Amino acid sequence: MKLLIRACCSLLLLSSCLFAEPRDLKRTDVREIAAEMLVYHVENRSFNPEILRRTFTLYIEAFDPSKTYLLEAEVITYTKMPDSKAVEVIRRIAHNDLSDFDKLDQMLQKAALRARPQREKQINILLKQKSAIQFTDLEVITYKSYSSSPSELARRQRNSVSAMLKYQLAQEDLTSISGPLLKKALLLNENRILRRENDYLYIGDDNEPMLKPAQDNLLATRILKAIAHSLDAHTAFFSPDEARSMRASLQKQFKGIGVVLREGLSGTYIADLIPQGPAAKSGKVDKGDVIQSINGETVTSDTFEQVLRKLQKAKSSRVDLVLLRPSTNQEVKVSLRQEKITLDEDRVTYELEPYADGHIAKIHLASFYDNGGGIAADRDLKIALKEIGAQGPLYGVVLDMRDNSGGFLTQAVKVCGQFIAKGIIVISKYSNNEMQYSRDLDGRQVYNGPLVVLTSKASASAAEVVALALQDYGVAIVVGDERTYGKGSMQYQNITMEDAEIFYKITVGRYYTISGRSTQLDGVIADIHVPTAYAPFQIGERYLRYPISNSSLGFSFLDPDHPLKGDTANMFNNYFPKQELKWKKMLPKLKKNSAARIRASREYQRFLANINAYQTLGDLPEEMTSQDLPMQEAVNIVKDMVQIQKQTAKN
Repeated sequence: MKLLIRACCSLLLLSSCLFAEPRDLKRTDVREIAAEMLVYHVENRSFNPEILRRTFTLYIEAFDPSKTYLLEAEVITYTKMPDSKAVEVIRRIAHNDLSDFDKLDQMLQKAALRARPQREKQINILLKQKSAIQFTDLEVITYKSYSSSPSELARRQRNSVSAMLKYQLAQEDLTSISGPLLKKALLLNENRILRRENDYLYIGDDNEPMLKPAQDNLLATRILKAIAHSLDAHTAFFSPDEARSMRASLQKQFKGIGVVLREGLSGTYIADLIPQGPAAKSGKVDKGDVIQSINGETVTSDTFEQVLRKLQKAKSSRVDLVLLRPSTNQEVKVSLRQEKITLDEDRVTYELEPYADGHIAKIHLASFYDNGGGIAADRDLKIALKEIGAQGPLYGVVLDMRDNSGGFLTQAVKVCGQFIAKGIIVISKYSNNEMQYSRDLDGRQVYNGPLVVLTSKASASAAEVVALALQDYGVAIVVGDERTYGKGSMQYQNITMEDAEIFYKITVGRYYTISGRSTQLDGVIADIHVPTAYAPFQIGERYLRYPISNSSLGFSFLDPDHPLKGDTANMFNNYFPKQELKWKKMLPKLKKNSAARIRASREYQRFLANINAYQTLGDLPEEMTSQDLPMQEAVNIVKDMVQIQKQTAKN
């Protein structure tokens, strides 16, 4: 199974021409945009003292996520603000008075300047060491609370230098460091920190104070980000760069030169090439190449952000690069045309496992994507099923959605429609209690045989809609971790809108399937428990900050006495086919067989023991997941379904 872990210092380079020109925010935009989010939010409809305290908490944590800048006494002034004072702050915000955030910024600026001498002291200590600094000697401490004293805070700030250096060594695959390379690494890390601090000091890349409009834009963006996240775990406000990346993920398409960049000791370099992108097709660009110049302008002394901006804002359709190739220490010149690039990563893929005179298909569906121009999850799935059917008898399917975190709900409905003849897939209930019914209308099943939906704790959102709907209709057996992620909310987003000038998504409702259930917090309960690599970890909506509550419709459309009556009932009943019972009748036998196999499998027992020994998902070595034992067991369950079906037919 593939585990998706991305380095935070890399960026997929996207062309800015995908969007209308983003507008700079003004201080007055904060009240207007926040009010718009509150109007449509499913649960939080007013800017009350609790939402304000959450906003301040998130604003502070965005500045100090590591808890190495601020004292507890400084923080609680905002995070524990009494209601009476909070009401005053809210009143000022309603009149476009952001002075409370200005005062908070002043506190953060003071904290940033206070930390610098402590880091400098630790840098000097490390530079004076005569022996090489070993990776294992560098300590990384995670702090759960803010410092209670200035001395403790100073110690944390000195330790932060070691933590950053250890991170840098890991990025460069180094086990030790000394001499000029050590000095370079410490300087690089310090410059990264200074750039981040300078944002709060409102100092630009040129080390000059930002102009007032730029300051207001930055302040308004930070406030709106905090307000959005204070409403629930999924409401968010995005910078233009964040919106570009999300849009590419949803649409599987963007315009650019097809490179992933990262900052390292040698400068800004090519960390990866997008298959079939201009850089990859040229044959002249290699991973590891360091960018020396862009369109004739030298960038060797530029910051990572400056290099990105110069590439993104290249006016010509061609980008001329000079690259330094570390393996030969020679410069390479290349001219690349910006093109539309289709991301094939995480699109539908499949493998076939021989069985009897045919095969069992293992289909991997990693997201529900749609670019509006022919690239869509349902279309790719339909093509895959057609290709599979052309290669011989298809005895069963495993639909693998273990790492599927969702996407377009419309695509989830269309994917379900390939496994049921007709029916309502999902009921969307909005904050005003309006309900909308999304259904499959074409009456055609692409596949109607033995079907296992393989899920995990990481399966979320639209993936949960598909799993629960197919479980409700009885056309599939859900196999995997005890429950899925538990995201049963819907978001309105303007990120994929061509004319958007600001970018956000808002939780506007909950979704339910025909059983009347929502996956919010509870997730989809597996019919057969087959632990995955995610099993021991605290993954899920319930572990996020500020999740919305769970609810149900209070009735099931599968119940013949559901409350829809008269003509309305007749209309909807046409979309509720009888529940398929044959797989449900098999469940006791299927569960018993699966549990016995897992108990008897040395490999699976070793796998379970190993995953329980690790603290985080990122710690898992690749060899632990390379066998993909959960998939093997899912295939075995499909085989059981086929055999039991045959025996039942004989009897």
